[in-house]
Amino acid sequence: MQNVTPAAIAALGLELAPAALFGFASERIARATVDWLWGLWF
Repeated sequence: MQNVTPAAIAALGLELAPAALFGFASERIARATVDWLWGLWF
């Protein structure tokens, strides 16, 4: 087992932050994409 250091916690936060943001914004991104595609077709 590895000791948890402040640097390891910071690295984990940097890795998880973008994933969390995309996860929380996924519905909004999907809706914007559908609206954009409908705009291209009509």
